[in-house]
Amino acid sequence: MDEIAALLALLAACSFALAATLWQKASLNLGEGSMKGPKSFLVLLTQRVWLAGLGAQIAGVCLQAAALDRGRVSIIQPLLVTTVIFAIPLGYFLTGQEITRRVVLGAAIIVVGLAVFASFADPAAGVDDAPGSDWVMSIIVIGAVCVALLLFANRGSLTARAATLGTLAGVLYGLSATLMKPVVENLHT
Repeated sequence: MDEIAALLALLAACSFALAATLWQKASLNLGEGSMKGPKSFLVLLTQRVWLAGLGAQIAGVCLQAAALDRGRVSIIQPLLVTTVIFAIPLGYFLTGQEITRRVVLGAAIIVVGLAVFASFADPAAGVDDAPGSDWVMSIIVIGAVCVALLLFANRGSLTARAATLGTLAGVLYGLSATLMKPVVENLHT
């Protein structure tokens, strides 16, 4: 595995975590305002904290693109899961979130999962250029999964909703990375 690509992926994960935490801090500053209306979004656009989060998100995407240009999607994307781990101390310091045993256990599970993946997976076994029919079929399946997740996104407890929307975001991030890789490789050549 290319160490530079891995480092860039971890830096991207840090940037994504910072962006999410800053956006959360900005939304907490709204007070009683509802995040469902477009007016709330316009208010966020005027906050420096939210704009700093946007800058961190843009930096994260650029770092992710640089990592994808140098490494395989099957290595880069799993490393981006560390965003969750980096968000824990950022949430503690920037938004006053409590770090419970459950949070620490979740972070440990992520680290163990990444270690197992790195030890036993064979990310080099894939193909560099899949035929168009494979792309179409994959996007149809991913679309169906996303629709199913959206149908369940408003059910259950807040924790279940957050988990469902987080899963949906993860699926779409994986798709976007898969589509981003050939673009950044073509820009580089």
